[in-house]
Amino acid sequence: MKAQHWTLFSGNKGFVFTLDMVIAIFVLLFIATITAFNVSQANEDKLVNVQLTAYMNGALTILDEKGILQTGNSTLISNAFTPMIPAAYDFRLQIVYKQSPTVILGNEIPKGTFIGTGKYYFASQTDLGVAKFFVWRKA
Repeated sequence: MKAQHWTLFSGNKGFVFTLDMVIAIFVLLFIATITAFNVSQANEDKLVNVQLTAYMNGALTILDEKGILQTGNSTLISNAFTPMIPAAYDFRLQIVYKQSPTVILGNEIPKGTFIGTGKYYFASQTDLGVAKFFVWRKA
């Protein structure tokens, strides 16, 4: 007895070629999707976040050199610090003194966004302190 083969109207070669093409299209779409995702992740400028944190540390250094951090006066610190922050960013500043009350400036820290953080240690003739800063892009 002779075995029957499955034959299509256009023959088996066309079916295999079409199946190969469909599989290749799916592979190509998968690779394109993964590539687009990776490119979008790379376009997030992470270096700006690092520079912003360094910028905030520099702003606190200026306040320290001028002697403003050592005063513990929240109005004086706010008036000197707020103009240094770029308009597109928001901040929160917590200054903890060893012997004086804590000073808290700025807005509440949001959820779901990059928060640049850092600490700046300083000393006056009579007190020690640490300024903790948080900075983020405004929504």
